[in-house]
This record gives sequence, structure tokens and C-alpha cells, in this order.
Amino acid sequence: MGDALPRILGRYALYDEIAAGGMATVHLGRLLGAVGFGRTVAIKRLHPQYARDQDFVAMFVDEARLAARIQHPNVVQTIDVVQTDDELFLVMEYVRGESLSWVRRALRESGGQVPPEIAVAVMAGAAYGLHHAHDATAETGEPLGLVHRDVSPQNILIGEDGVARVLDFGVAKASARLTSTRGGNVKGKLGYMAPEQLRGSVDRRTDVYAAGLVAWELLTGKKAFQADNEGQLVLMATEGCTKPPSALAPHVSADLDAAVMSALAVDPDARCPTAREFAARLERAVRPATARVVGEYLASIAGPRLAERARRVAEIERASVEATPLAALAPARAADEPSNPTHLTASSAARPRARGALWAILGASAVVVIGGVGALLMSPARRARGAAGPQPSAQTEATRATTASTAPAASAAAEVDAAPVSAPPAASSAPPAASSAPLAPPTHHATPSPPRAPKAAKGSCDPPYTLDSSGVKRYKPECL
Repeated sequence: MGDALPRILGRYALYDEIAAGGMATVHLGRLLGAVGFGRTVAIKRLHPQYARDQDFVAMFVDEARLAARIQHPNVVQTIDVVQTDDELFLVMEYVRGESLSWVRRALRESGGQVPPEIAVAVMAGAAYGLHHAHDATAETGEPLGLVHRDVSPQNILIGEDGVARVLDFGVAKASARLTSTRGGNVKGKLGYMAPEQLRGSVDRRTDVYAAGLVAWELLTGKKAFQADNEGQLVLMATEGCTKPPSALAPHVSADLDAAVMSALAVDPDARCPTAREFAARLERAVRPATARVVGEYLASIAGPRLAERARRVAEIERASVEATPLAALAPARAADEPSNPTHLTASSAARPRARGALWAILGASAVVVIGGVGALLMSPARRARGAAGPQPSAQTEATRATTASTAPAASAAAEVDAAPVSAPPAASSAPPAASSAPLAPPTHHATPSPPRAPKAAKGSCDPPYTLDSSGVKRYKPECL
């Protein structure tokens, strides 16, 4: 499948299979997010017979939702669940590493053994992850009561970073619910089930027992229970593991023996009460290796395998970026206000011109309104003289000429700047003054202007008002 096109599942792309089991296969995947965001993920692809069972799907999705509440360095995070017509996919954090079951198999083939400090580091890390899950709460703060139910070498990963992680919370409970509704058959990894689990009762101590069995096998390199059929296996699991690791691995110390066996008591009440306490007992017995040492140990066993997978992941990531270039995302920004002046649209380029026309019209209207206010403030005597039609003074003619010449000029400027938008002359758009003295009619450019007022008088009307103690404008009578 290396060169085949990926299968698209909503916002995810499904690539190569990297692991397989009785319930599902695990694939490399890629989250294809918006604006070029991407992330490599692991996608668990459940076998079709599970995805077609509605009871199983409902339980699976519910448990996956609860598992998403677990966020801890020693737990592989559940990200999403995707359902199609006939399949179900669990999207998880992708960890660069190998499962503990693969490491054990490789050691068995080479005749090697896991050093105690490596085994303690791995199992203590897994136990801390289990404890965090056991203490997880809902959004309301209520305890979720999560129990993994399937702690086994297949569900513990050792990362290249030297950190052990537990995965697949929620899947085991859904599987158990499905099998319990079909004739009462118990299916799963019988070799790691606690005695009470075989009787249908589980709590956090059930996971402690399974973690103890995994630690026992990691130290000895042997299976705790070996039988020819399931009946014998169930009987052996019910009786429990009674031999300490040192019985098969003399290099294991007495303190480490005691720590491991404290998790393997058949009676849950006599067992180590929490996964965190189990981790602490392991670390008190043997000083655990650092993450750097664990990572180097993994590389010595699985170096070529890890390098090949890293090469494939790099190919997938490169292909996903090339398939979605950033230039293709440009249309998505068309509705936004452009930030680059070179990308202005025709409508956005017309906005400055329209704003200029608006300010020109408002300015010209203000001049006319001020003139009207001035007429209202005239004394009765001045208004009477104006009605009798005396010859205007040079100061009054200068003011009228300035008002009449300003309005057409502002209107012309607005017409040039606004391009297709033409503004009417400002003087014609102003309302008539309420004063009895009529406003001077608009003066055309061909009409000669009257003589200007002396500079001294002009300076005294700039500005044409004063401010009293209350900050109110008082217009000067000589400027009206």
C-alpha cells in the first residue's frame, strides 16, 4: 500500500497498515486540517463485523469519548472517532516507537533479556498512566471510573523518546459488553485477566493485576500461564501466578520480587491498591533507567525497523503538503478584508474616493449652515436694513463671495475624486435659511468678484467667534 493513493475519511487520510490484531488493524494516517494544518496520527480500523453491530458501535463511541478525557504523558491520547457506512475508525496520537509485545518477541528470537532497570522504567511509566486514567473525571468533576480491562504487552508502547505509554482505553470494555450479550462467552487476552475479571467484576485493582503480570513476563522472558486450551488457561488464571520472577530469572532481586508479587495477589483486597503505589514499589526496589537510556535500548533492538517507518512517515508528510499547496488556499481568503495593497479589489479601491467625496460635501454644507446661523443671530436693526436693500459693505460681500466660490469648488473636487459617483452641488443641497434676509444666490465663475476686505478686518474674523467662560462659541457681530 506504500505507493497507493490514501483513502480519505472526512478530514483524515488513511495510509499503510503498521499493526494488526483480532479486533482491528492500525494504520498510519494524516489529519488534513484547514489553512494547510496537518498532523500525523495512528488510525485503528476495526474489522467490519464490529462496525456493523450497533450495540458495539454505541458502546465503543461512548467509551472513546470518555477516553478522550485522559491526557497524560504515559497514555496515548484518543483524538477522534470516525464512522462510515460499514466501518469504524479510532484516531489516536501517533507514537514513534514499538509495542512491548514486539520487543519481547525480538528478544525471544535473539535470546536477550530486558535489564531490570529498563523493565522497571517501562512498567512504572505504564502504571502512572493507568493511575491517571483511573482518577480521570468528567467535565462536571465527577469520577469516570475508567478501567482499562486489557492491559497487555500489545497495549503498551515504548517510544523512541524512552517513554512508555498505555493505549486503547475504552475499546476493551466495549468488546467485553459485546461478547457478554452473545451467549455469555468471555473473549480477550485470558492470560492477563485477573481472577475477579473472569467472574465479571472489575475495578482499578484489576488493571494493577494485569500490569503485574506484564512486569513478571518482562523480567523472566516467559509467559505466566501456558496451556493447551482455553479451559486450562482459565483455570490457571483463576488460581493466579504464585511463582516470583526470580524463580525463572535469578538476576531479579528479592525487593523486585516482592514489588511484582504485591500486584499479583488473587484476593483484590490483599493486592497493591493503586497503580501509582505499584509504580512506587517498583522504583523503590530498583532505580529505573532514564528515558534516554530506555530510548537507546529500544534503538539497539528495533533501530532498522524504526528508521524505515520514519522514512515512510516523512514521505507521507511530504506528499500531503505537496498535494495541498498554500496557493490553493488563497480563494478561502477572498471574503476577508485584504491586507496587501496590491490585492485590493475594485470595490475596496473606490472606498477612499467615496470617503473623499463625502467629506467635501459635508464641508461645503457646513459653510452654508454657518452662514444661516449667522443670519439668525443678526440684530433686528441689521435684518431690517438688509430687507430695505442697502448696498452691502465690502466685508459682507467678501464673506458672500467666499461662501459662493467654496461650494462649487468642493463639489468639483468630489466629482473628480469619486469617479463614477457624482455629487450634486453643495449649495443646491443645503436647506433654505430660516432668516428673513435671503441668502446670496450662487455666484458663477464668470461673475467678477467684489473688492476684498482689508487684511486687518479679515484677520479679526479668523476665527469668527470667541469662547465665553462656559466654552460656548459667541460669534463676533462684525463677522456676521
